Amino acid sequence: MFKFLSTLCLVAGAVALAPSSFANGCNGGGGGGGQNQLRCDAGGPYVAAAQAPFATVQLDGRGSLNETGYQWSTQFPGALFDDASSGTPILTIPVGSDCSFQLHVRLTVTSANDSKTCWATVRVRDCTPPVITCPEDGKIFCGSSTSPNDLGRATATDNCDTNVKITYSDTVVPGECAANRFDSVIRRRWRARDNDCNTSTCTQVIDVVKNVTSLDIRPGVFPNGYDADACDLLPVTILGLDGFNVGNIQWNTVKLYGRNCDGGPVSPQCFSMGDVAGPFFGGAECDGGVVGPDGKLDLTAYFSRNKLNQRLNLDDLPACTVVPLVVTGRLCTGCKFIAEDCVLIL
Repeated sequence: MFKFLSTLCLVAGAVALAPSSFANGCNGGGGGGGQNQLRCDAGGPYVAAAQAPFATVQLDGRGSLNETGYQWSTQFPGALFDDASSGTPILTIPVGSDCSFQLHVRLTVTSANDSKTCWATVRVRDCTPPVITCPEDGKIFCGSSTSPNDLGRATATDNCDTNVKITYSDTVVPGECAANRFDSVIRRRWRARDNDCNTSTCTQVIDVVKNVTSLDIRPGVFPNGYDADACDLLPVTILGLDGFNVGNIQWNTVKLYGRNCDGGPVSPQCFSMGDVAGPFFGGAECDGGVVGPDGKLDLTAYFSRNKLNQRLNLDDLPACTVVPLVVTGRLCTGCKFIAEDCVLIL
């Protein structure tokens, strides 16, 4: 009984091996035939940069298998292959006013008595950005129009698009020194975009200048002698002018600085309004004269000499030193103003 079972096991093992052996025999010839089967591969999709009047692109059909010959063709008018029988020909495509389009190429590969055909897409795209030209940089007073209608518009040309879209955006950069005439800088970034989304930019710089008025330190006195040890407040008068109404000044914004922010700020102790002086015209910088009331309302701010000494170091300067002082503030319109005069250290 034991011997019979052993024989059955051996026979069963032999039977189990038979299908595997049969399969190997069949796949040996069949597998080789599958590997030698002709296959067509035209590559792609391809992208060609449109450079009028022609665009070129190299095709590649070498992904095909078991081929011995190539033949490329296309129905696109005017398109030419440098060698239509090459596996890697260069296709030249005429480009007109429409720089973005697509076409199809056909590849036929041959091997002995067999042939296969396949296709690929070639996308011609405009990759050249527009040429943009910015308007000239500008300078305006605060409150003036910032419209491109007044400050100029960018222009652009494109190799394909005759209607380039031009837009802009503004970035306002505040001035670094409150005692400077420049209130802010508008950096206007112009952007040109063609119909294939190629873009180019340029930047226009627009300086925004504060409103300028006249200042008279110690109105009715010339020269403006400054005694650092005096106990009285220093009167500084912001003069009303044609086109500048001191009634529009926001008093709580008035500050005094040294020129170019060399010292300060100092806030006034109090104010008074009245026609106390008029502007003096002529002479060198910081020259002045005694000019009486001119019929226009003035705003006088009074400053503590102790604070002026501390924040501008006026008590440390030698006698006869001329010190420019600047007063700034904001108007009800939101714009800032600036005015300047000098004192002579006694």
